Amino acid sequence: MTTKQFTTALNDNASTVKDVAFEPSVDSLSGDTVTPDGSNGNFFDIYLDRPMTRITMPDNFRNGETYRFQIRQDGAGGRFLRWGDKDTFTGLNASINTGMGGATLIIYVHSGTFDWDVLRADAGRKSFINSSGFSNNVNNISGLKLVSFDESAGSITVTAPNWDIIDENTVAGITLSVENAFYFIDEKGDDWIGQFPYGVTMFEVFTTTDGESALLTKKGVYSNSLYQNAKIRFEEQLTDDFINGSDDGFLNWREASSNGSTAVSSADIDENHIGTLRQQLVNGATADGRTSTTMGSDEFVVSNMRVGIEGIIKPNANAFSTADVNYYFGWIDNVQFQSSNNGAMFKIVADGVGNGRVHCITQDGGADTDYDTGIDLVEDEWHSLHVGFPPNGVGVMFIIDSYLVYIADRSTMDDTQKMTCGFGQYYDYAGTALPNNKEWFIDAFSLKYRMNNDRI
Repeated sequence: MTTKQFTTALNDNASTVKDVAFEPSVDSLSGDTVTPDGSNGNFFDIYLDRPMTRITMPDNFRNGETYRFQIRQDGAGGRFLRWGDKDTFTGLNASINTGMGGATLIIYVHSGTFDWDVLRADAGRKSFINSSGFSNNVNNISGLKLVSFDESAGSITVTAPNWDIIDENTVAGITLSVENAFYFIDEKGDDWIGQFPYGVTMFEVFTTTDGESALLTKKGVYSNSLYQNAKIRFEEQLTDDFINGSDDGFLNWREASSNGSTAVSSADIDENHIGTLRQQLVNGATADGRTSTTMGSDEFVVSNMRVGIEGIIKPNANAFSTADVNYYFGWIDNVQFQSSNNGAMFKIVADGVGNGRVHCITQDGGADTDYDTGIDLVEDEWHSLHVGFPPNGVGVMFIIDSYLVYIADRSTMDDTQKMTCGFGQYYDYAGTALPNNKEWFIDAFSLKYRMNNDRI
């Protein structure tokens, strides 16, 4: 029996695999500028403990190696990262010759200090030429991609990847800025770094065959487990489509009525509307009629969150045949929409001849700001209504059927008050009884909200 001695002969064949085999190891780095050393290992732990950290081109990259970067936020979070240390040369005087036509042209460099060695025309790692002074294009020519260059002739051939060059004359007096863009290339176009305290973002870098550049891809964003548990509790979407056979719905609605009622209905069920809720004001009532369906006793302070509600509604036949019957959808601080002092809502006012004029209402301590959209809904047609509060104090958005119809100034409502959301009806009895039932149907309701701050 013959026993063979196996040895690691990788160094003897380094040119076919990589320069040197080495074990994974950790190189921990921090500071304003970080320069990883590829000879120390293939795992780099970058700790972000200041507003901005820059990772420059690593030294001693190994041919064909895969490197991993772990980017960690400190306890403050919100630290930023910049990839790269691009060499930029500006102030080069040149002329442009577009005689080659199409989207390819030649730039002749006449003066200026320039290092031709930094230019790269390799596939996927081209340098970029930005120019100014090209008067035939009001935007100038920028982002030209290097195809080839001839140092002896002082010429650079570039392409314009996204547009055609229409001028066919030689243009002189151009100033160039050359970017050496062969550092990290993010293949997915996603250089976002997780911003949460203690969050971790993982990247992989695949070196090219010459070891002088790399392709970068993000592998994932991780968070401290305790923070993640808190985070998941302040982003929520609640939806009810009323298909469970109860007017309480999945969300256990709070209902109130006087000379009116709320119930599930099968009257308008079809292939697109599986379950519906019907609100009805009663025919012949000789007092105020009202219905409301709101989100239980839960109340929101919308100043501290981004939040929106959307519903699918249909005013039924006769819904608008009596003037001044009102239909509401939105946010209120009271169980009844007509008694709300703080809120934001659609108010659809019947004109008595089959149309419902859409108004956008915002409220501040009982003072209403009423915007007449000029839009009339008709009976027996489905519509989508949306009232949303975007972040950062942007105005209240009112949307009908995906069309933004109004943006209310946030100052016209008190968004620090507790409010609930839902839909309802109201008829102010003034001696004339309702001549028939007034109904509308709600096919679905959705509430989406996200707190701006951690809840614990």
